[in-house]
Amino acid sequence: AVCPEEYCKNGGKCIVKDDIPLCQCGKGWKGNRCHISAKPLQPPTPSLLQNDIWIGLGIGFLLIKITAAALYFLLKKKVPDM
Repeated sequence: AVCPEEYCKNGGKCIVKDDIPLCQCGKGWKGNRCHISAKPLQPPTPSLLQNDIWIGLGIGFLLIKITAAALYFLLKKKVPDM
């Protein structure tokens, strides 16, 4: 067996082991064909994630309050004064 052309991506070296083409990846790459970036994408820190949740809740409550206030005023208008 031989390595297919362009089998290993991103500068990986192809070696045949037990009739199976395998890739030895360069720095920063992984996966069976060196097609996956080994650099982890910046995971969001838990505190940032919690802030986003609180901001989301704050905005949600704000929208509920605005909607409730708007409905209150609209309903109040329709009732004729005694």
